[in-house]
Amino acid sequence: MDLQLISVNETDSVTTIYLDKLENGLINMKTISELTDVLHYLEDESKCKFLVFRGSKECFGRGLDIAKFYPEKIDYDGFRKWEAMLRTIDKLNKITVAVIEGECFGAAIDLALTCDVRIASDNAAFSHDELGKGILPGQTIFQLGKFCGLGKMLELIQTGKVYSAGEAFDMGIINAAYDASGIEDGLTATLAGYEANDINIHMLTRRLSKESYSIVYDNFIGGYLAAQHRVISLPGSGGADDADDAEII
Repeated sequence: MDLQLISVNETDSVTTIYLDKLENGLINMKTISELTDVLHYLEDESKCKFLVFRGSKECFGRGLDIAKFYPEKIDYDGFRKWEAMLRTIDKLNKITVAVIEGECFGAAIDLALTCDVRIASDNAAFSHDELGKGILPGQTIFQLGKFCGLGKMLELIQTGKVYSAGEAFDMGIINAAYDASGIEDGLTATLAGYEANDINIHMLTRRLSKESYSIVYDNFIGGYLAAQHRVISLPGSGGADDADDAEII
């Protein structure tokens, strides 16, 4: 892959995508294309268990490059590709982690919220500044109320106020906040906390957790029971296949 705006480091268990070459920290169509290519490789070929997104120490991302999305007319296709890329992350067969240092504005929060886990250093600053640019936030931002409540979500989106890592943690938007010197240890501890999870069980849990917000119980329960049967049937799960005397209930 010819990557110009992002860089990738892959080990046996962890792949890290660095958003460290973005012009002014902005995401343009080239960035989306490169991210999509890497995600498809990870989905189809990579055996790693974790995908980590990082920026520089000063900037995780400052949103979409609106000048590139509005060269002469609005590039609706660009927004569609951005949302499709986020959906790929949402369904990816990896445990996804955003490590946020410095500014995390607009669409960069879209990306972070799509991940399973978000940790930040104490110099991180967040802002939903899309309305001030004359556009709506991405679809993921409209899920923010699941983390911090509808009232706070409306305040953050409608004012575009800047808030700190400590405030983001208190509102439930990030999972942990560390001082700058502790972010690496924080990432190591975060990954270790998920090490024992079977990735298939993780993916089912992720899907069911999100569906539980949008599907009525009577419709949800069938999918849940099917998923539970699948999990119990996995090798090494302790299910009936692994114990002759397993009690059937």
